[in-house]
Amino acid sequence: MKKIIFYFLLVSIACLLFSCSFYDAEVDSYPTSLQKKDLYKHDAATWTILVYMAADNDLDPFALEDLEEMKNASVNRRQVNTLVLLDRKGLTGTKVLEVSDKDALELDCPNLNIEAGKEKELNMADGNNLSNFLKFALEYYPADHYGLIIWGHGTGFRSASRAVAVDDSSAGLSMSKTELRKAICSGMKNKLLDFIAFDTCYSAEIEEAYELKNCVEYFAGNTGAQNLCGWNYETWFSNSFENYSSGQEILAFLMKQYEGEGEEKFSLLDLKHVSTLFASFDAFCKELSLKIKTKTEAEKVRAMLLSPLEVRRYLVLPSYNETSPLYLDMENFVERMCQYDDDLSPYGKSVTDALYRTVVRNVKGQYPLGLYFCNVDFSDNVDMNFSAYCIQGSAADSLSLFVKDSAFYVLTKIKSGTLLDKIFSNYDWR
Repeated sequence: MKKIIFYFLLVSIACLLFSCSFYDAEVDSYPTSLQKKDLYKHDAATWTILVYMAADNDLDPFALEDLEEMKNASVNRRQVNTLVLLDRKGLTGTKVLEVSDKDALELDCPNLNIEAGKEKELNMADGNNLSNFLKFALEYYPADHYGLIIWGHGTGFRSASRAVAVDDSSAGLSMSKTELRKAICSGMKNKLLDFIAFDTCYSAEIEEAYELKNCVEYFAGNTGAQNLCGWNYETWFSNSFENYSSGQEILAFLMKQYEGEGEEKFSLLDLKHVSTLFASFDAFCKELSLKIKTKTEAEKVRAMLLSPLEVRRYLVLPSYNETSPLYLDMENFVERMCQYDDDLSPYGKSVTDALYRTVVRNVKGQYPLGLYFCNVDFSDNVDMNFSAYCIQGSAADSLSLFVKDSAFYVLTKIKSGTLLDKIFSNYDWR
C-alpha cells in the first residue's frame, strides 16, 4: 500500500506541470493588431497546415503563446499556408486566421459562416465545424500536402468516450474520436491527410490510431500528459515544412524537440501498418484468454497488469471522488504476458514486429503506444461500472472502430469470453 501511495504522490506532482490539470489565469483579449485580409483562392502551395485550436477552456492563456510562436517562425509563406481556427475562453467570437510573418490576419470563412470583425461563437466540439474548416482550406488554400494539428485538451476523463476539443462555452462538450474521423473524411473529401498531430494529452493510443487509419498517413501525439506550454511552434515550423514533403519527416523533426528532455511518451505512427498491428494484437489476446481457465487465474493476470511495478502505464490522476482511464504500454503489456506464459511468445513476437513497423522509435529507443485497460480511482481500485463506449454490442452511439472490430480483447455485452471479459468478471466461469 505504501508503494501505491508513493506512486500516486509522484504522479500528483507531475500532473501539476501538465495540461490536463486545471489552470486559472486572466484572459487576454484578441490582439489589437489583428487585421482583416480579403479572401481569395490562392495558388497551390507545398503545404497547408491547419490548426484546430480549441482554447475555450482553462488552456486559453497558452493559445496566444503558441500563436505568437507560429507568427515568429521563419517560413516561406508562399509555399506554406498556416490557418488557425481559434476559439478562446470568455470571449465572443471564433476567429479564422491566416498566420503571416509577425502577424495573424483575420479571414472571412463562408464555409463556417464567419465574417471577419463580426462575432460568431462556434462549438468546437461539433465535428461539422472541423469538417467545414478543412473544406475551406481545400477550396481557398490548395496545396500538395495537408497537415492537421489538434490543439487543446485530449483525455477521456471529461467524456464518456475518448475526446478532444473541449469547449466550455458549449457546456463542456467534446468531440469523440469517432466524430473526429468522420469530420476528417468528410472535410478532406476522402483525400488522405499527410499527417495529424495532437498537441494534447493522451492521444497516442491504439484506439485512436486504428480509428484514423483510413484518413491519415502519419500520426503524432503523446501517450501521457502533455506539457502546459505544448510544442515550440517557432522551432518546428522554421525548420521543417520548406525542407520536407513527407508527413513522417515533418513529424520526426517535431520529435526532436524531446531530445535531451528524458521524454519517452511522444509517439510517431505510420498508420498504414495499424491494421496489421490490430490483427496481431487481437490474435495474441485470443491465445492469452484461452490460457485463463479459472477465475483465480484471471484475478492473477489482472493484478499483474494493474501493478505500476509490473507494466508501464499512462494515467490521468483521478480526484478522490472520481475515476480516470488507465492506459498500458502495448509493448510492455505483451512482454509481461509472455513472461507469464512462455507459450505466448510466438504470438507476442507477431505483435512486437507489427508494433516496430507502426511506431517510429523515439529518442530513447522505445516504441510507446497506449492501450486502454480500465478506469481506476485514486487508490488504484478498478471501477467495474464500465462505460457503454467500452463494451462491444452496447447501445452506445459512436462506438469506436477498435471496440466494434476487436474479437478477443474488449468487453462484450454477450460475455463471449474475451480477455477483458475474463479479467473483469464479465464471464460465466461454469
